[in-house]
Amino acid sequence: MATLFVEGFSQWLHYFSKDPTKLAAAFTPAFQLDTFTLALAADNKVVAMVGCPAGNPALRLDRSAFISALGPIRGKFAYRMLHKFLIDTQYPFEIIPSMGSIEFVVADPAIRGRGITGLLIKEVMRHRAYDEYVLEVASTNTRAVRLYEHLGFVEFMRKPASRRSGVGEYLYLKCRRRMD
Repeated sequence: MATLFVEGFSQWLHYFSKDPTKLAAAFTPAFQLDTFTLALAADNKVVAMVGCPAGNPALRLDRSAFISALGPIRGKFAYRMLHKFLIDTQYPFEIIPSMGSIEFVVADPAIRGRGITGLLIKEVMRHRAYDEYVLEVASTNTRAVRLYEHLGFVEFMRKPASRRSGVGEYLYLKCRRRMD
């Protein structure tokens, strides 16, 4: 999971290390497995994942894992920054109890375009007891935006991203629960 996560979010994570193996080691203990739905290859390699936390975060960053993987200075810095942006930062709207959030949608490049992440999102929506689902996506991630729109998500809010992120804006999309 950590390797796929690092690969999928390398645009943001490369600031902390250019070595994906070190970044994966830092993230390995962070995943709260009960919040993720996974697609596995025949060799049990995780090839796609979708998080949908139920009141608890999908990730719990481990400071010591970051320090061990990235060194004391870079590890502490990465932990603080990533904790701020992945854990502490809330959606710019209230998440009510009947609302689920779709997070950390990632697919291995070798399987992109085959509908696997769409199937995982449908699976999450079929088996989680929420009336509505929300997600955040970078406006520059047009492929993901098209996927979410195809699944029935509609934009309801935009928020400018920081200039350094290279993202432009964050789009917030929502969808009513689907049972198909």
